[in-house]
Amino acid sequence: MSSGVHIRQWTEKDASGTWEVLKEASFSNLYPSFKIAISRPASIKLASAVALVAGVVLHSFLAVTISLIIYGCAVYGFSFIGTLYYLYGPTHDDMKNARQNYFRDEDDNFWIAEVNGEIAGTVGIVKKTAGDAERKVAWLRRMAVKRNFRRLGIAKKLVSTAISFCKQRHYDKIELITTEVHQPARNLYTRLGFIMVDYRPYKYLLGLISVWTYEFEYELNDN
Repeated sequence: MSSGVHIRQWTEKDASGTWEVLKEASFSNLYPSFKIAISRPASIKLASAVALVAGVVLHSFLAVTISLIIYGCAVYGFSFIGTLYYLYGPTHDDMKNARQNYFRDEDDNFWIAEVNGEIAGTVGIVKKTAGDAERKVAWLRRMAVKRNFRRLGIAKKLVSTAISFCKQRHYDKIELITTEVHQPARNLYTRLGFIMVDYRPYKYLLGLISVWTYEFEYELNDN
C-alpha cells in the first residue's frame, strides 16, 4: 500500500478532503484522551471521593456503582467538549484559509498524501516569525493520517517530505508541538531524528481541561 502513496502539494480543491483528515484525526484521539484523563491521580482521587460519599450517604453498593458510571460519563463528556474545542476553536484557524497561511512565500508549504484518489494524510510547514532572529526556523504543523491508512508508512513519508523541503529552503531547524495523546507520532519523530526539548501542561476551557504537550526540534545542520 505504501508504494501507492502519492505526496503532492495542496491545492484549493483539496480543502474539504484535508478537513476530513484533520477532523477524523481529532475524533480518533477522543478515547485515548478520555483514558488519560480518567487515569490521572487527581481524577482517581476525585472518583474515589465521589464513590465514598455515595456509599456513606446512600449505604448502597449500587449507588457507588452508579456514581462511578456518572463520573466516568462526565469525564468523557469533558474529553468530547475538549475535542470539539480543539477542532473548531482557534487552534485550527490556520485551516480556514490554508492558501493564505501556508503559501505566503516560498518558505511555506502544505502537502497531502493521496491513495487511490483519496486524501489520506496532511502536513504543513510555515516559517516561524518569533524566536531566534539569527536562525531560520520552520514550524511543522497539521501532521495527520486517516485511521484506515495508518501503519502504512504514510506519516513517515509526509514528515520526510517536510524535512527535505526545509533543507532545500535552507532552514536551520524544524520545531513542532505534539501531545501525550499522540504517542505513535512522538515515536515517529524520535526515529526520524527529532529531539524532545521540553514538555508542559496546556490548559484550555478555563483550565477545566489540560493536556501535556511535548516540544520537539530537528537540527537540519546536524543531519
